Amino acid sequence: MATAQLQAALSSHEKITAGQQQSWPKSLKERYLNLTSQLAAATGDTSLQIASQQQLIALIKDKQQAIANNTLISARLNFNYEQQILEISRLEHESNYNKNF
Repeated sequence: MATAQLQAALSSHEKITAGQQQSWPKSLKERYLNLTSQLAAATGDTSLQIASQQQLIALIKDKQQAIANNTLISARLNFNYEQQILEISRLEHESNYNKNF
């Protein structure tokens, strides 16, 4: 980055940092943290870069957990559906058997 662009980025970053990031959607926060990490690398601010990377890791872990939870829920729903199909089949078979006798 050119020095003027870097200074403008630093100034914008300070304004954003002073605002409320907690209410941001995760995708926006992830973009912000990526840019913060890049800005920190460009300015040599390793502590800011580490902090940004740690927050990114936390967001990624949250995403992975959400995906795992959704996968588990989906598997449970599929299992319940298959069990219901088997139960219906068993009841139909039992009903047909009883009709014949």
